[in-house]
Amino acid sequence: MRIIILTEEDVLEEKNTTSVGMRQLELAKRWSIDHNVTVATTYGRIVKKKKGNINLQGGVQTLDFISGYYDVVVIELSTSLSSIAYRYVTSSIDLPTIVDSYYAILFEKLVSLSHEVVQGNVLAEKLHVMSSILNHGDHFIVTTEKQRDYIMGFISCLGKFHVDSFSKEIVSVIPNTLDVSFSKKET
Repeated sequence: MRIIILTEEDVLEEKNTTSVGMRQLELAKRWSIDHNVTVATTYGRIVKKKKGNINLQGGVQTLDFISGYYDVVVIELSTSLSSIAYRYVTSSIDLPTIVDSYYAILFEKLVSLSHEVVQGNVLAEKLHVMSSILNHGDHFIVTTEKQRDYIMGFISCLGKFHVDSFSKEIVSVIPNTLDVSFSKKET
């Protein structure tokens, strides 16, 4: 299977990589054992390189190269109109899509925006983008059971559950394997 992960993160140089970028590289590494995986980013200059089993592509400006070559597209959940995820779901490309909602703080941001009267249009815009991305998803991945609850609630409101969807898992939990904990030094 040929999988493409679309991102805006620095996955080429890994000098400005956020936790979202690290998550995407982690998924790519995991999936590249059995599949042909490409991580394409809008970040940086136009370049193609290989890192282990993973193909990396930088400076992506259009999505034309996806159709006819990839079998599955993986995008991150976003609330930005300018995100590559939103550009993808509003394009004419129609491929099976996995939405990774690793960045759960989006829900907290929406809650805080809902309390600000001045930000009403911003909240509506962010909900529109998020709904568009989730509505386009065929499968969803999260890192925790709590995130799974959030996504299940959101996609239920979008009508993503129906008789046929009960026979398959629509939201999978794929925890991070990065160790970010601090341990006590032994004395």
